Amino acid sequence: MQVVTLIASYLQVPLRYPLRFGGSRSYIRDYAPSIEPSSSDLISSSSVSTNSRPVEFPLFLEGQDSTRAAYAVFLLNKVCFFILPLHIQLSPCKSV
Repeated sequence: MQVVTLIASYLQVPLRYPLRFGGSRSYIRDYAPSIEPSSSDLISSSSVSTNSRPVEFPLFLEGQDSTRAAYAVFLLNKVCFFILPLHIQLSPCKSV
């Protein structure tokens, strides 16, 4: 995950889904989640609005809901697929 952040920094591309590093307990943030927040998310914020804080999804399975972890991996893949075409566009063309 740190590699993704370094590549995005090198290419000067802001990450749509920022990462919060914590070693083996890292999270990815989604500002507009497309899944229902968990009960712990609802307790921490009394009202859900469009300007609410981002929801963090765990990039690890231990002690977490597997659906939330799977969604986190999905978001990480979206970040990678966004950065990859930018890298290809910046690469010099080689003729065969």
